[in-house]
Amino acid sequence: MHSATPHVQHLWPPSTRSFQATLETRVPSRSWNAVGVHAIVVLITATGLLSDNPVVPLLLGGLLVGPTLIVLGILEARRTPLRIDPLSFLLFWNAVDLGIAATYIGWKVSSGEWLDFSVALISRADLAKGYVIYLLGILSMHVGLQYMRPVQQSPATRWSANFNPLPFIWLVAIWGLGLAYLLKSVWFGFLGNLVQPLHWAALAAVTIFALVPRRYFGISKPMFGSLFTIGILGLLVANLATGSKAYITFSFLPLVWMVIVRRDLWRWGGILALGLVAAYFGAIAPTLQNSRQEPPGEGEGPLAHIISSFRVFGWSDSTTEPKNSLSDQAEAFLVRQFDSTPTGFLVGEVRKDGLQWGQTMQYAAYAFVPRLLWPDKPNVSRGAWFTMYLGASNRESESTSSTGITAVGELYWNFGIPGVVIGMLGIGLGYGLLWRMAGENPVHEPLHMILYVSVVIGGMTDMPEAVTVYAGILSQMILFGALFYVLRVGRRKFPQR
Repeated sequence: MHSATPHVQHLWPPSTRSFQATLETRVPSRSWNAVGVHAIVVLITATGLLSDNPVVPLLLGGLLVGPTLIVLGILEARRTPLRIDPLSFLLFWNAVDLGIAATYIGWKVSSGEWLDFSVALISRADLAKGYVIYLLGILSMHVGLQYMRPVQQSPATRWSANFNPLPFIWLVAIWGLGLAYLLKSVWFGFLGNLVQPLHWAALAAVTIFALVPRRYFGISKPMFGSLFTIGILGLLVANLATGSKAYITFSFLPLVWMVIVRRDLWRWGGILALGLVAAYFGAIAPTLQNSRQEPPGEGEGPLAHIISSFRVFGWSDSTTEPKNSLSDQAEAFLVRQFDSTPTGFLVGEVRKDGLQWGQTMQYAAYAFVPRLLWPDKPNVSRGAWFTMYLGASNRESESTSSTGITAVGELYWNFGIPGVVIGMLGIGLGYGLLWRMAGENPVHEPLHMILYVSVVIGGMTDMPEAVTVYAGILSQMILFGALFYVLRVGRRKFPQR
């Protein structure tokens, strides 16, 4: 009897053998060392609240948390097959949010000024306490993810010598469906949260194409380059229509992911990083900011308006006047990334009015009802309502912007610090269970990969309110649980030959 290994290796070109070994690496048993280090850093930062100067915890935490989370993220990436997983992405994302951005905010308010939050102002003391509370919430989420994460390869994600090649047409269909959702999400609105994962379908399809070596699809190197470029450009155009700087930047994630997992491409990592930073601050950020400041022309759609607002390093093709400097864009980025700001504002609200004990979370009564069963269900997102609460608009229906309460902020506003610890732990457990459902290495399973990317990117970066996060987790559990069950039954009845 022949070993299965030779049958697998012939699918991989020599330049990607190291990648194959990465894919076949088993995830080691669960370790709590990273959680312990994370907890120590949060505890040290919390001691800064004992100082008479509220800037101390911001600067102390920023200088400690940033490097610590980067190191923990790298260690997590090295022990997981795809390098980018929900936990490593959470750590890297918050290294900027709670590290670099916190340091900048601490320096910004060190002169004694209060921090602007929409039309409201936040005192330095409230901001410092809100920052520590947010740190505690992310730590609790880390604990939940670590407890529920996959600890060994599951049968659904194990490479097999007898596994049939993934039909390329499937990836094209998923990519096309994902682009349709991004461009015309209103077509799918009647399905509610059940189709939210389609937001990440196109990204998942391009990521699979990037990570699985081209010989697996039986295509040449020039053909791979052409198709990969088309996939990225399609993502870029569709995400431009969303008007989100983050989503536009995520269009390049498959390219970043490929460079990270393929050792032979590591030499291009620095150039790619510099290119993306330049693209974001030089073109994406000023273009989106300009499109929001200037009203669209008559008959001009969102995508056309963004394209007509194109700016490069603050300059347009129609004027010699600089629109936005790089320093302005960098400052706006750091202020926007500092997700502790709403929590800091709500610290002041709790001090004045006390805890809400669920009063601001009453929309949970209908948030978990599928829109498919209740087409006229009220809007679940509280962003417009919170904008009105801050005083930026007279009515919720008149709000022209959406301000995130954040999951940590909503939990603290209603139930205090115990609510943050328990609530964020539950979110971590929920996303950890979804991660386990998707598997630790789902690159050859499109449905599993859509869920994986949805958790990695959507779950770790988008937490506008606690209730909506829980509703999203529950809907994904129901949807993908049903799809995976049907898939397993189908494979039993119609086994591959």
